[in-house]
Amino acid sequence: MSPTRLLASLLASVLLVAAAVAIDRSPDADPAAAPRPDRSPTGAETSPESPSPTLSPSPADPEASARALELLTSTDAAAAAGGEEVLGAGLTLAQGDWRTLGDPAWPVRAERPVYVVEASLGDGAQRVDADVVIAWRPDRDEERVVLRSLATSTVLQQNGGEVALEVSLDGEPVEFEEDGDGARIIIPASIGAGEAHLLRLRIGYDLVEGSRLDGRGGPAGFGLLARFPEGGGVPLTANLGHWLPLLTFDPGPMVPWGDVGAFPVAIWSVLIDHAGEIVTGGEEDTCPAEVEVIAACTWARGLSLRDLSAVWFGDPPIVATGQVGRLTVNAVAPADTFTREVNRQALVESTGSVEVFAEVLGPVAWREFDVVAAHLLEGAAGMEFPGLVIIDLDVYAALSGRFGTYVIAHEAAHQWFHALVGNSSLDSPVIDESLAQYLGVLFYAEAFGEDAADQLARSAIRDRYAGARQRGLEDEPPAQPLEEFEGDAAYGPLVYARAPLAWLAAEEQLGRDRLLAFLAELVDRYALDHVSDDELLDDATAFDPDLGEILQRYWFDPAPVDGPTG
Repeated sequence: MSPTRLLASLLASVLLVAAAVAIDRSPDADPAAAPRPDRSPTGAETSPESPSPTLSPSPADPEASARALELLTSTDAAAAAGGEEVLGAGLTLAQGDWRTLGDPAWPVRAERPVYVVEASLGDGAQRVDADVVIAWRPDRDEERVVLRSLATSTVLQQNGGEVALEVSLDGEPVEFEEDGDGARIIIPASIGAGEAHLLRLRIGYDLVEGSRLDGRGGPAGFGLLARFPEGGGVPLTANLGHWLPLLTFDPGPMVPWGDVGAFPVAIWSVLIDHAGEIVTGGEEDTCPAEVEVIAACTWARGLSLRDLSAVWFGDPPIVATGQVGRLTVNAVAPADTFTREVNRQALVESTGSVEVFAEVLGPVAWREFDVVAAHLLEGAAGMEFPGLVIIDLDVYAALSGRFGTYVIAHEAAHQWFHALVGNSSLDSPVIDESLAQYLGVLFYAEAFGEDAADQLARSAIRDRYAGARQRGLEDEPPAQPLEEFEGDAAYGPLVYARAPLAWLAAEEQLGRDRLLAFLAELVDRYALDHVSDDELLDDATAFDPDLGEILQRYWFDPAPVDGPTG
């Protein structure tokens, strides 16, 4: 989850740079395209998903490719074929015709879950109807299957988003439980490790109008999955954040603060019938000619995405496009809401952030990244999804070094930590949020200078933690599950302020270059997988005992901490 409005108020009086400050981005710079140095920690095992730019997939058999395409563009065909064949089809396309959807530094070398979806948004995006087929192979025996489903959350259902749902597992209808408070679908069914399984979910729900939400209730109340009618100079839009049921590796209930949850990397093929314009975290194309549609059809695909979220526009938005290495970056905003100059500035700051992070951490595994201006409600200035982030409309206007610039950088950083390197949002939220905060400061240092970065670090991190303590915050270890925090008033300053103090302290003690080398190792070790806070502590201690001691003190010990001097 991105910085909250509290952070906005802390930064409101701080203008860090003038609009004329330029971000150095020479046409020759191509950090993502450069060969990646060997950052593998000594003695580390090589994951089957480890980067191997030299991998050259063998040409696919045309008949196999045609069959694979049929299975990934028809839910009926996928459901009839079963999990084993759908998983094989995903791998065939990922290593063949679809391999250009991913960066060649992160080739698909192993089987992944596969999502095949046929969805309709109805007239004016008032309703979602989706036929979702999921094929996967669990790595352990389970007595239940848990999917995260934001649409089933109590907050949305109480405001008109009641869900109609049918579920089958391996071709047979199954009983299931809708956990509204936890935003989960729970299927009590025994599944065996190593066996291919196939779920089919037919889900339908009305999109809740944003005016019926007030920001309370955590992610469900922030407007991540809501429709916003035309008004106030903003055309009709709809946020489709976590709009489809998702396999999750943190199956506990959603907590009314923090993020929705975390999901394994998967292969996606989503056909969306709609009237309007849609931007997704995948790459969009026109639907195959065989697909029957009522209005218009967009085909969204992705190879390395943990989720495929979207924003829908009733009228065509304005788009500014840039390139960082192999990654296409798009700044997208509602027409007539922002000038093209503002949108181009958002692109400058989006590509600038990506360039800084790619230089340090290497490329992400996808080829397109969309920064989208859209409605969000009180409690969220921005929201991250793989391949796409949403920036609140008011925040999107506060660029040129102001609060909006930092939110864009923060959300862009999530493309590496949480989208590329996964972590449980419910059990280890301290990882990606603290790193997104710190990397935002790093971007300011590179783009605007050390003085601007220090001002930002003081306002967004040091002063926020100190101010919360002055208001009576009782310290808790930031490295703990969401449900252990004493509410949002504790979670916010501890995870977004105290926790990133550790990275500032590490930079001061170890030096920036050495700290960034450790973060690069984290990416190489855990990309396309996930890491816990305990594992990260062990890795930090092995890398440098001083770094481990810093994380232990700032993240795991309950005693209050003093921030670095800065």
